[in-house]
Amino acid sequence: SNVHSRVAIANFTQTIRPALLNQARFGFVKVDWNVSNQGRGPTLLDLGASFPNLAPYMDVPHMAVTSRFTNSGGNNILASSNDYQFSDLATWIVGRHNIKFGGEYKRSQLFTLQSGNSHGAFIASGVITGDALADFSLGRANMFVSNPLGDDYRQHFFAMFVQDDFKITRNFV
Repeated sequence: SNVHSRVAIANFTQTIRPALLNQARFGFVKVDWNVSNQGRGPTLLDLGASFPNLAPYMDVPHMAVTSRFTNSGGNNILASSNDYQFSDLATWIVGRHNIKFGGEYKRSQLFTLQSGNSHGAFIASGVITGDALADFSLGRANMFVSNPLGDDYRQHFFAMFVQDDFKITRNFV
């Protein structure tokens, strides 16, 4: 498994006037990972099937017998995430008021691709003989799937706030 990450953070604080302060922040996080379990077997090729050779990421096919057993196939996951964040905060002191206001924007992206069912998923449920284990023993699975799994998820968040700390007297907030 290989994981690589990169992080960048920037902060800028500025006194605009003696009673007005501004803080701007930017952050970026990127993580890339490649997780694989190479050499696990037997593969469909090892079992004599005419199936494309996807070396080095060949894996055990997923097999399930309803109410009896299941195994998990798929040995490779490639993923990348990017997170960007920007926030700004202003503090303004006016008389007995200490006013803070600001906002934040965050963008997140997660891209994944995994072998999942790309080496085959055989599911025996008993629709052929009435018994799931008998269907499996006869090689009569009622479902076969072969597809990689993956997606590109994106989210955007936005928030704003205003806060007023009011002093009733000099020593009482």
